[in-house]
Amino acid sequence: MFYDNKRYFQIDVSKPTFAQWFAELNISQWVGAETLSVVNFKAKERESGTDVSTVVLDQVKCTYATNILKPFIQAGVEKTDYRISIECSTSEGSKEVFYIDFDVANG
Repeated sequence: MFYDNKRYFQIDVSKPTFAQWFAELNISQWVGAETLSVVNFKAKERESGTDVSTVVLDQVKCTYATNILKPFIQAGVEKTDYRISIECSTSEGSKEVFYIDFDVANG
């Protein structure tokens, strides 16, 4: 995945319930010469809006570097759609939210 002046991204394959993996988002065009200072990873069920951050994301493994955001996706319920939101702030005062949508496969 890449930034390309977009804020919304879709993972094109359904995640099996047992699968756990990183998604990687390159935001170098947005960050430019600025420095990321705060990044928060959150997750919600798309239909209900229920916060499922502690279920769907492993906050210990979610990470970021100079211009790369890497949420670690785990768990999830079959036939459920999720949205990860990644709130970013730079030390220079810029703020943005990026979104990654994915669904969990049937059995």
